[in-house]
Amino acid sequence: MNIQILLKELSMVGVIALTEKSVETFVETKIKPIFENLGKEESRAIELEECLSEYLLRCYGKNNIMTTIVFGRLQKTLEDLYVPLTLEEYRNEDKKWIINEKCYDILDNYSRILIVDMAGMGKSTIIKYFACQGVNLNKCIPIVIELRRLEKKQSILEYIQTQINSLDKNIKIEEILNILKKGDVAIFFDGYDEVANENKPGVLDAIQEFTSKATNTKIVITSREEDDLNSLGEYKCVNIKLLTEEEAYELIKKYDNNGDISKKLIKRLKEDALMNILKEFLENPLLVSLLYKTFEYKEEIPYKKIDFYEQVYAALFN
Repeated sequence: MNIQILLKELSMVGVIALTEKSVETFVETKIKPIFENLGKEESRAIELEECLSEYLLRCYGKNNIMTTIVFGRLQKTLEDLYVPLTLEEYRNEDKKWIINEKCYDILDNYSRILIVDMAGMGKSTIIKYFACQGVNLNKCIPIVIELRRLEKKQSILEYIQTQINSLDKNIKIEEILNILKKGDVAIFFDGYDEVANENKPGVLDAIQEFTSKATNTKIVITSREEDDLNSLGEYKCVNIKLLTEEEAYELIKKYDNNGDISKKLIKRLKEDALMNILKEFLENPLLVSLLYKTFEYKEEIPYKKIDFYEQVYAALFN
């Protein structure tokens, strides 16, 4: 399948930020040189270029789609909903990196990043943003590995191979190794905390072994707080800065494209002093979405937290 056809299919599901020109530029500057330098025969080099190009489009399409409690099965993209999040160095709030168009600044300085934070703070969203911007900014070939999907007997390289392969084109493990050595790849291990407890030691060992050998590869891991992550001493540990009220309001506006519901909710939060008890909900993107969802349901927010959660349940149930 050629690039034009894939881009047309992506545009039909709302993935519009990626252009044919950006893909062609990426192929010319990042993919073709890999196989030219490896001295691949022309027919094999062309097949591998097509295989990686198709993978990039699939990867972009998948990671540009966001699923939320607010919209359920309705597809929304990063362009629709993303509000730039901020990473800050663990226990050092003065050192920060805004994850916007300059998101790769942190990876240019630290090739090993561990993002640790609580549920709902946007760890997976940041990974999605990194993956898409890797292509948009012509920075790297992004490979997102959902760790809960990593099979017990499957190596990391085998997982990568499965992701890149298409229905009619295949890449060999040794070819993946050569691409990794070239250094134009970023690996994103998402959700270590979601790995089954009995599999965590094996997964962590595999990540550590991979890290020690893939010296030219940028690597990011996300997880909630886990004691065994202390063994990843070579990783720069960061967390996600709590949303400011203004950032929360910006996110609320995006849920209905600055429509009547978001305007009413923001007005209520700003003007009703009794709403202060729920202001902490504005610090976490997931809780912001719950706040919006319950207000959308009845255009009313209970003042007591226990009543609020009951209304959230009712809104989601209905």
